[in-house]
Amino acid sequence: MNFGMALGLATLFLVATIAIFATKFLFPYHRIIAIAVYAIGWIPFLYSISLKKQVLLQHQTTVTSFLSAFWVHIIFGIVMLISLYVFLVLFPVAKSPFIGVSDEEVSTRLLEDETLIQYLDEQLASNLSTAEKNNLFEIDFSDVSGEEKEDLVSFWVSYIEVLLELDLLKERYKTFYQLSSVTKSDLHRKAFSNGYASFLAQHYYTLQLQNKVKGEGLISYLNQEIAAQ
Repeated sequence: MNFGMALGLATLFLVATIAIFATKFLFPYHRIIAIAVYAIGWIPFLYSISLKKQVLLQHQTTVTSFLSAFWVHIIFGIVMLISLYVFLVLFPVAKSPFIGVSDEEVSTRLLEDETLIQYLDEQLASNLSTAEKNNLFEIDFSDVSGEEKEDLVSFWVSYIEVLLELDLLKERYKTFYQLSSVTKSDLHRKAFSNGYASFLAQHYYTLQLQNKVKGEGLISYLNQEIAAQ
């Protein structure tokens, strides 16, 4: 292997690292795997520098400066360091709210959130059903009354607030994997279930609303900053 091949191998490790981070391959362990691949990539890079040095010594090449002899390695090293910085900034380590909390307290929170998710799901279903019964999605905006607008705003604000609550729950459980699947398998499973249930409910009721809101007048009205009215 010459120094060019070693540098090429280091490049492949860097590309693999970027791909793992971008695609979250093998989530939730993608971060650890990507960092490991990145670290391994330094081995062929440093080896390439060593090989380059040997070539220079064997041919007794006159080197005017370190920069002129190793400019490719310097540039690649800078790219490696910048890549590490970008990884840490764009993919920061998210701390689980359950780390440092007793198992009993975690279990209680999980149960409370499970009940809350069920309640929010029922609220969205009820709000949607009431809106349909009151024909809020059939309002004619060419001849709309002030009362109809108030009813629509009330529904819209309530519906969005519940969706935001689900979003907060979903974010809370995105670090569920930090609860050990070996020593805390039950808590790990329940945390995943809560996060996934929040995601599904939010996605489902967003699609339900999207399917029912069809009129251009209604869409335009709901896109306004009506929550501040």
